Amino acid sequence: MFDITRQIKCKTVAIRYIDSCESLVHTKTMKRYIDLYHIKHDDFLGKCELKNRLEDKIDQIKTNKNK
Repeated sequence: MFDITRQIKCKTVAIRYIDSCESLVHTKTMKRYIDLYHIKHDDFLGKCELKNRLEDKIDQIKTNKNK
């Protein structure tokens, strides 16, 4: 059974986890979480949004690492 509230909660958790990533190792784990989110909820748009946010976070981590 499809439960929209559960999907929103999982997406909110993913956003919080992405924002808390501090290293590239953390981001690798989040890539897998996003794939599992997509499999579980069949939410392509949500997956793309999360991947874009994760890519921004990866860029931020790389920029901070080079300083």
